[in-house]
Amino acid sequence: TEYNKNPLVEQLIAHRRDSIPYLISKLDDETKIDEHVVDYWYDVSVGDVALIILTDFFTDPTWQNTTIPDVGWDKFLERGANTDLTGEQILRNYISKHGRSKIKERWQTIWETYRDQIQWDETERCFKLTSVISPSRAKSETIKLNTTPLLVSISH
Repeated sequence: TEYNKNPLVEQLIAHRRDSIPYLISKLDDETKIDEHVVDYWYDVSVGDVALIILTDFFTDPTWQNTTIPDVGWDKFLERGANTDLTGEQILRNYISKHGRSKIKERWQTIWETYRDQIQWDETERCFKLTSVISPSRAKSETIKLNTTPLLVSISH
């Protein structure tokens, strides 16, 4: 991930897998973020940022492939054949059709399916299934997640 060492993202990475349920819990949070967070987006909420980070955390360094099935932006949010839509438009269309709660529900199902197989790959800076990470690169470090509201802090 290329976040220019954003402190929020670095804190999430430091918490490894424990950050995933936290991000999932924020997916239906419609709190608006007034500061510039995402280039070319008109309107950004805490839930939007949580989804962007989750999607990026499960995208490999080529930015072409996801590390677990069906979590890529276009596939997850049902872009279809319309390549003229921006990332924000795709998200807004999905929310209009299904609601934010469906995003959270789907990510919760993904987490329940893969949680015991997910590990952070420090070299590629993304989460991968443990069967894909070589043992020499895997870190079996568990860090307790601080329950401070991380994403809300970026709106101040």
